[in-house]
Amino acid sequence: AFLEAVHSAHWGPRDLATFGLCTGEEQAALAPLQQLGTWLRDPRGQRLVILHLEEVMWEPTPSLRFQEPLPGGASYLELALLVLYPGAGPMATVTGAGLPGAQGLCPSQNTRYLVLVVDHPESAWRRPGLTLTLKPRG
Repeated sequence: AFLEAVHSAHWGPRDLATFGLCTGEEQAALAPLQQLGTWLRDPRGQRLVILHLEEVMWEPTPSLRFQEPLPGGASYLELALLVLYPGAGPMATVTGAGLPGAQGLCPSQNTRYLVLVVDHPESAWRRPGLTLTLKPRG
């Protein structure tokens, strides 16, 4: 369903809401999502690697660690997105190790996915994994 939503997106306000992207500000995840949509239409020999969540730690800081991909499966990842399936929650700014900078999440009643860009994807399966800090936006 996520890949279908990316494939059919035209990146207007409705699509931004689908992916939990904030309108009216620069979004780190927008260009990578558009790049993924282009890849879905024409992969040109590139592969898509999906990482599976292995461990979640909530204390002292939320931390996610993923299963290591098969050998050669993720030797060099040019684009990495973390896709979360949201519940109800406030708008937030997310920072942390493994992210290229602060990223906004703006869930709404139309949000089906929350998307973050991952800076160095190999850190997602090595300890300590991706460490996230969520700060509610006011």
